[in-house]
Amino acid sequence: MLEAQEIKQIRPFIEVAIGQARRSPCQKSKRGVVIFKDGNILGTGFNEPVNPNNCIPEICLSVCSLYTIHAERKALQNALASGHELTAASVLHIKLSQAFFVPEIGEVIRAEASDDLSCDDCSGYMQRLSQKMPLKEFILYQSRGYIAYGIEEFHNLTLAYLRVHP
Repeated sequence: MLEAQEIKQIRPFIEVAIGQARRSPCQKSKRGVVIFKDGNILGTGFNEPVNPNNCIPEICLSVCSLYTIHAERKALQNALASGHELTAASVLHIKLSQAFFVPEIGEVIRAEASDDLSCDDCSGYMQRLSQKMPLKEFILYQSRGYIAYGIEEFHNLTLAYLRVHP
């Protein structure tokens, strides 16, 4: 779990991820991701249906994970398309929600906890990418705070979660 000082250091990236999530047209779950390394943003992304499709709840809510490009993949592809070397880069994920106050850092956060590690599409993509360009970590806001997972650890936890919750 990240400490208050670590959260303050990544706060600018949290704000960028929140901004990305706001851009998402998804009506089920607005998510934003920022890829960063050495204080620099390498890529950003938000979840949305693959062009030319639109978010139509009657169609996409039941097949959301298959209908959209996820924020993680979009941000990583954005960084790769810009020619960035992703070795040792961090991936920060935010799920947009209502605002709430975090007393440990004295700030308002507008994120929703992502406690279910349920997307093997994202964890698998990051794990495969890390075989070529080892990513440093996947930072996820959960009910106990910001958690930094190793990429392989995150993927294994996701697969374990899906075995219990198919």
